[in-house]
Amino acid sequence: MENTVTYDPGQTKPLLRFQNRIGSLIQRLNPPWTNLDDESLIEAARRSVKWDDFASDHFREPLRVLADGARNCEHVSYTGKLLIRKGTVNAVSTRLRVQRALADHPEIREQPVKRPIIIVGAPRTGTTLLNNLLSLDPVSRPLLGWEALRPAPITRRQKRGTTPRGLLMRLRFNEWVGKRAMPELMQMHPFAYDRPDECHWLLWPSFVFLPAIVMPAFRNWLMAQPESVYEPAYADYRLALQLLEWQRPAEGHWVLKSPVHLWALDAIMNAVPEASFVQTHRNLTKVLPSFCSLAATLLVPLVEKLEPRGMGPVAMEITADVIARFTRAREIVNPKRIMDICYPDLVANPIAAVRTIYDRFGYEYTPEFEIRMTSYLRDSTQSKRPRHEYPFEGYGLDEDAISEAFASYHQAYGVEQKI
Repeated sequence: MENTVTYDPGQTKPLLRFQNRIGSLIQRLNPPWTNLDDESLIEAARRSVKWDDFASDHFREPLRVLADGARNCEHVSYTGKLLIRKGTVNAVSTRLRVQRALADHPEIREQPVKRPIIIVGAPRTGTTLLNNLLSLDPVSRPLLGWEALRPAPITRRQKRGTTPRGLLMRLRFNEWVGKRAMPELMQMHPFAYDRPDECHWLLWPSFVFLPAIVMPAFRNWLMAQPESVYEPAYADYRLALQLLEWQRPAEGHWVLKSPVHLWALDAIMNAVPEASFVQTHRNLTKVLPSFCSLAATLLVPLVEKLEPRGMGPVAMEITADVIARFTRAREIVNPKRIMDICYPDLVANPIAAVRTIYDRFGYEYTPEFEIRMTSYLRDSTQSKRPRHEYPFEGYGLDEDAISEAFASYHQAYGVEQKI
């Protein structure tokens, strides 16, 4: 009998509820560790890095909008404010460390970005499976989780190319805590800081950061911006890749992936002209409830109260927007640089899908690479994890409404089958 798990959306752990109740009393004293004023965040980063030259101010407006939105949102919890401040200060600090490294080593700007394969499919469309497989090529260079969060050397004393052990110890502790605080997240989306991860974290220091659209104020601001708002963000993205290449170079080619690139497909293709792109597709009646379940799990630690039934309509609005954006982009970009893979084809024969990618874009496919993929697929814990059920009604979704709203997308990419 198939093992299945259904998650009850929006449930806060008792320990988290207790911490937030105590925190609500502390919050009356306006403690500095929950201060989300944008200038306070910038000053904290400057003190931490001991560097104050940002080189450019294009990050300031999106940072201000994001910080104001979090500070003024009545649903953000005490724990949420702690986490948002910590994450935001870390991002501003990363921005300063990147600029410090560029000032010390201007040759970084001349580093190549070696022929990346960038996966740009929506969440829950097989992107993690494909990323893990492509990362098994002996000459591939995946982006590891800790590198995505800290692409620049932590200190000037850090030797070029070394792994910062202190940082890894802290991240592994955070990982240990996270897995115990949210074990359901590991069932949905396994992660580890020393494994390949999403490259959208390289955009975080620009604060044109699509995952933040779960915050209404930031979503409204970003969706009202011209598409040119993404250009400096993706210039930063390229610099981060060059910095990583300078520290730990790719032997052959990079492997990267994130769904957020679909919002600005032309911007990333212009910023990384060496790259080839793979867009994965799946019927959205499967994607949207699964995505809402994942988003709810990630939001629970940040908010006092979550209304899961309101998430579905927002997810449909965002999905319609992103489809319109990448459709416009694909009409103007070079079609030879991007290919499509449907989820049923990927899961039916993953190795054949990878072989198709290599043939299409001219990467060398080797017997050793295929052996590694075969071994991974045989041993993968993916097949051992329980299958998850995501109730439509729990998120205010309707299967027929999704099918009707996105029928043209399904037809255009041949994903009419509900799998």
